[in-house]
Amino acid sequence: MRVLFVSYSFPPDAEVGAKRVARLCRYLPEFGVWPVVLTAQEQFYASTDQSYAIPDDVEVCRAPVRTDVLDWYRAQKTRRRAMNDANTSAEPNESRPSRRNFLRPVRDYVSTLVKPPNHQPGWYEPAVEAGLRRLRSSNDFVAIVSSGPPWTSHSVARALKRKSGLPWIADFRDAWTFNPWRPRLPSWRWRREEGLERSIVTEADRVVSVVDLISDDFRSTYSALPSDKFVTITNGFEGPEVASSPAERDGRTTFLHLGSLAFDRKIENFCRAVRKLVDANLMSVDKTKILFVGSISPACWQRAQSEAPELFENGLIEFRDRVPYDQAQQILASADVLLIVLGDNRHVVTAKFYEYIATSKPLMVVARDGALTRLVEELGVGVCADPDNPDEIARQLLCAMKRPQRGQEEFNRIAARFHFRSLAGQMAEVIGEVAGEARVPLGSASGSDSK
Repeated sequence: MRVLFVSYSFPPDAEVGAKRVARLCRYLPEFGVWPVVLTAQEQFYASTDQSYAIPDDVEVCRAPVRTDVLDWYRAQKTRRRAMNDANTSAEPNESRPSRRNFLRPVRDYVSTLVKPPNHQPGWYEPAVEAGLRRLRSSNDFVAIVSSGPPWTSHSVARALKRKSGLPWIADFRDAWTFNPWRPRLPSWRWRREEGLERSIVTEADRVVSVVDLISDDFRSTYSALPSDKFVTITNGFEGPEVASSPAERDGRTTFLHLGSLAFDRKIENFCRAVRKLVDANLMSVDKTKILFVGSISPACWQRAQSEAPELFENGLIEFRDRVPYDQAQQILASADVLLIVLGDNRHVVTAKFYEYIATSKPLMVVARDGALTRLVEELGVGVCADPDNPDEIARQLLCAMKRPQRGQEEFNRIAARFHFRSLAGQMAEVIGEVAGEARVPLGSASGSDSK
């Protein structure tokens, strides 16, 4: 079975979602499914990571992105910011005051008209054109699979389904309209987003989500659709992820948070908990290191700094910028306890969680009761704390330090469920279900191609 896999994000795109697509494509051929990936040209990715290799023998078709004035403006702004950072003596993550921009609300409103968050409208038409060319070049495609965000990937797949008549599976790596971390947009914009989501969910033959809570929300929101249309295929790992050599250690117990920090993660409560332990002489800079590696939003940085500046001054807590995938695995190999600070979002099981459990190291999760905490408790891989309770966070930090690493038997049990080979088998089963035996001649289906 040959499938067209539509995903704007694909290596070397540094976005974590690119790896889910690549890993599924790596193992799908073992189940008789041969993916052809339709993705964006490399120069249009916001950031790239060449250390994660594209799977061998996977055909990749790259379509360009038609840029506009807003793209040019953002590129110029990014370039100016980089030059300013290079010419200042301030630390990379240091919060700097900026003059108030009274035109920002107007600018942000106009931006939503041209390019709303989690969309790549400039890729839509080139991707549809490239996808149709590839579908018409051979008659052995049995299905289309799309993965988002960006949600444009689903819009492209919808257009290709309408023109080809092929069955279509829409893979949601995040919740869309009911995502607690959804961007702030005008009400009219969200009405349009809801309409687009409804169209995609309705027209897709299967809707795949990475956590059960998202699948359940889809079933509730679109209750008129068959319940079995919605399927959960989680993220996973290829592991063990720590095959690379560990980074140098300094003898301290190291807590590691690997990945970006944005939105309201309640990072200030985590820092408050650490400060409580330091004040009680239960944690010291001589014996403990708490390391955050990845991009951090200015809001999260400011909250952390204002709550416990002394923890950053003495080096007990440290923030470092994002590093390439191979370097991140080295840092991961050298850590003792693995952190996830999630805050109030109940729908998210971060992709790094699965990389974490591949290491067999204990986890410390600061999150509201939801998909992630329930999975941690079900698997017995770590401890959890309420993001609004610094005392509980402090207690669980001490508990996490005392937990041993898990053994080989436990790793094998987890790998049977979450290794991407197993997940690719689940996706292949869904593809086989929707493909069936009948084929519709290319171009026989009708329908609008509206975005």
